Amino acid sequence: MNTFTPRVAESFLLGLERERASASVQSRSFQTLRAVLRAAEQQGATAPGVMKGVTPPRYTPDRVTIPSFEELSRVREHGDAEVKLLVDIMSGCGLRTAEACAVNINNIVADDVYRVTEQISCKSGVRAPLKHRSKGDIREVPLPDKTRQSILRYAEDFGIDEDGFLLNTTRDNY
Repeated sequence: MNTFTPRVAESFLLGLERERASASVQSRSFQTLRAVLRAAEQQGATAPGVMKGVTPPRYTPDRVTIPSFEELSRVREHGDAEVKLLVDIMSGCGLRTAEACAVNINNIVADDVYRVTEQISCKSGVRAPLKHRSKGDIREVPLPDKTRQSILRYAEDFGIDEDGFLLNTTRDNY
């Protein structure tokens, strides 16, 4: 710990940039590193001011806009079937977009429980572990009856693939 300098911290942050880590990942990494080094300084494991002069990465999160009930209703009335399903499962179960894109009939594990097992990677369009989780990790979320009916209706109208997935594209499986 005594060999840690501002230059080492800057080199670490530049490495994140070179690896094309997102701005949010760079910012969280900087905050974590700063907290660890402050704790080490308080315990006498590093020299004072190790992070002095190190410029934090610039990160301004996008403003989150939550659609109103009326906006969701308009989408449900006028959107295509895939968008309606995504709106229903995202608003009903609180799923992220990538998780909702991996909606699977086999994940209805009880009348009122949906098991989130994976997501569809936005970058590659392939199945991937849940965000911030290891492969095979799951979480179970409440499944409102209205959302369950939407999933079942979509499956009946449009079918499912051999693995139980409801949504796919013409250029890729998912």
